[in-house]
Amino acid sequence: MPLLTRTAALISFSALALSLNGQAAPSSPLSTCSGPIPELLSCKYPLKAFGGRVLPQILPNTVPYEKRVMRLTGGLLRLNTTAREPNTGTYSLEWNWMDNEKNLKKTANDVGNFVITAAGQLTFTSMGGTVYKGTLKGGQVAVTGVPLVTDNFSGRVALTFSGK
Repeated sequence: MPLLTRTAALISFSALALSLNGQAAPSSPLSTCSGPIPELLSCKYPLKAFGGRVLPQILPNTVPYEKRVMRLTGGLLRLNTTAREPNTGTYSLEWNWMDNEKNLKKTANDVGNFVITAAGQLTFTSMGGTVYKGTLKGGQVAVTGVPLVTDNFSGRVALTFSGK
């Protein structure tokens, strides 16, 4: 490689490294997230509400043969991205519930890819192809259309996550 080309490549690489400085681009709502290394960003948002009501919540029974009471107790939304492409990445959305009769804690999740706009509008596409929407504003993520399934409930719901 000629000296001039190597110098230009080094300058470009250095400028990119300085502009990223381990953080997402300022136009990304995920710019305050951190990760194990500066180039990898991870945001964590604990589940706070189901259908607008603070957890824990008794889940409505949508399965006719299931009579046990299930209580949604928590969960976690994790958004993983990179400093180079902070507006797209992978997600994991986990929810936890308690089977009151058997006193068992259970967990399920949905995983896939997400895209986020500078305005904080999120589109989630699960590995199974289900698409749902959300909004990130002021450290809170409101998600609608989440395909939540437990032993006694199955439906598309609204969940609210807050914090990191």
